[in-house]
Amino acid sequence: MSASSSFRQTFAQDITVFVDTLLNNSQISAFTWSLFIVLVVIVYFTEVAKFMLDGFDLESTVNATIMVFVSLLLFASYQVAFDNAVALFDELGLTIQEVATGHRDPFFLFKWVTHAFNSMYNEDVSIFMMPVGDVIYAALWYLVAIILQLVMFAISSWAVWTLALAKILGVLFIPLLIHPATRNLFDGWFRFTLGSLFLLIVLRATGSLVALAIKAQFSSIGAIVCGDSTDFSSCGSTDRVVNMAMNGADNIDVLVTGILSIILVVSSLTITTALVGAVASPSRGASSGASKLTKMAIGKFM
Repeated sequence: MSASSSFRQTFAQDITVFVDTLLNNSQISAFTWSLFIVLVVIVYFTEVAKFMLDGFDLESTVNATIMVFVSLLLFASYQVAFDNAVALFDELGLTIQEVATGHRDPFFLFKWVTHAFNSMYNEDVSIFMMPVGDVIYAALWYLVAIILQLVMFAISSWAVWTLALAKILGVLFIPLLIHPATRNLFDGWFRFTLGSLFLLIVLRATGSLVALAIKAQFSSIGAIVCGDSTDFSSCGSTDRVVNMAMNGADNIDVLVTGILSIILVVSSLTITTALVGAVASPSRGASSGASKLTKMAIGKFM
């Protein structure tokens, strides 16, 4: 297990313990349940006011009651639901990466570049025995790989940290689903959480696309032969002449591919924002579903 994976597991366990402690803390628990009670009282006070002004609205009352129970159920099970959602999205992202590259290692790009140059030269060959053009070519690729790995690690860490923050804040934001006036705040928390979850997938997808571009780049110059294999480590060496140094065009290809790769990986944040921004209001969807359920129940029993 890599240090990054070990950190994420330890961090997730610590956050789970912390949220459990928050829920069991007397002050936090008192505040949360007070918020629940206040919002429930306001909801039913509104229903009483409607009854006094316009008569009894069974559909509105049942709908409000369903939303109260949905909020309570979500609050009671949100730790388990949250952890399962994180595990699901993380597994989907890793599966995409594994299908494209044959690896789940977060530092696979740097290892791919190393494997490619080991295929071009014997692992024991000194840098002083390589043509100058190849040295420049290798230096450019290693620079690109290092930048890509740093960017991917930073964005991946950002997703982990924001998910941890979302899990902590859920204690305060889930009760806000009860009242229509506070549901926009719940929607904001939900979209924030969903964006962090989608980032786990989008980042691995963009990283996989970059990895395939790098493999195509090395294959096009005859450095490696992969055939139909997606596992970079199974790619073999070729009979490329060692003293046939890379030229300026090859270096330009590296720069173009590298710049586009970095832009694509960084844009995973923007792509995720665009995807999540298209999601409709979750609270409105829940309320609409509760309303339809209420109408069906009323139509069946009355």
